[in-house]
Amino acid sequence: MKKIIICLLLSLTLTGCSSNKHSLKNNLKNKTKNTNDISLNSESNIALLNTKNSNENNKQTQIKITNILNQPTKFTFANGNYFLSNWSKNNKIFEYNEKKLTNIDNESKSEKINSYYGNFILADGDTVYFTNQNDENKLYSFSLNIESTKKINNYQTSDICKFKDGIAFINKSDNNKLYYTSLKDNTSDLLIDDSIGKYMICSNCVIYQNANDDFKLYAKMLDSKIKIKLSDFSVESFTVINGFVYCSNLSDNNNIYSINLTNQSTQKVSNVFAENILAFQNDVIFINRDTCNSICKMNINEKYSISYILNNPINNFWIANNVLFYETNTNVSIINLKKHNN
Repeated sequence: MKKIIICLLLSLTLTGCSSNKHSLKNNLKNKTKNTNDISLNSESNIALLNTKNSNENNKQTQIKITNILNQPTKFTFANGNYFLSNWSKNNKIFEYNEKKLTNIDNESKSEKINSYYGNFILADGDTVYFTNQNDENKLYSFSLNIESTKKINNYQTSDICKFKDGIAFINKSDNNKLYYTSLKDNTSDLLIDDSIGKYMICSNCVIYQNANDDFKLYAKMLDSKIKIKLSDFSVESFTVINGFVYCSNLSDNNNIYSINLTNQSTQKVSNVFAENILAFQNDVIFINRDTCNSICKMNINEKYSISYILNNPINNFWIANNVLFYETNTNVSIINLKKHNN
């Protein structure tokens, strides 16, 4: 458990290159003439593991998922506008027009500056929902056409996410369990009775870190009471692409593993110290601790090849509508992923 806590703390602290024990030596050893390529995934240096979950019930349960529907974020997009909870401005919420968005490290670039502060946000049509840090992180909303806020519930909320006709959220008032508030009548219900960490909502289930089981990965089916254990190891972060979970294995130096959601078989796919895994098209995007917290991508269709997106140290990042927003120690900025991939 101590090891897990230490690893989680590492994801919150930018580690200096000189002190990072996962140094550049692996990349320098495998570097090719193309400096954008990081050859960490050849068959010679990765023993591919084909293991199956020990839970017999899991083997008989097929989870048919194509991609993520929703997951918590600080960066969201709706109706031609980006909305950002800006870490460098004490989580002040900013709005940027899609056509005018070139960078976001300057307040003057903002189309509209609101006097709202929230750690997590989501946009749906003309309404923005956020965890209001000026009111104990309770769930609020504001309309783009009306300069006023509306309180949605009285819970201490975190990690909000669109779900059906309402908002899913981690309830800090109830031991970090996953709840849901209907936007029709503002009633709230319990979705998952486990204490959870990171989660995402897919087409027919919620995939989440189960804090009651050392942050191992679970899936809760939305149309039944079935709960499936997906991993026998603790994970730091994860994403879903084409029916596979890609996660950083805390029991194996945060190396990236895949989990087949059809049969829960597990395979090691990369020897890289990965954190904050997200998805964009067929790429697994992550912070690479082996290269001093740079942003890298792993293409699942090209033998899990890894290359740089940004070869500079960062703290964290999010993705919305082809744009990657990232934080450093001093400011925030963006990368257009669509242009970067062309």
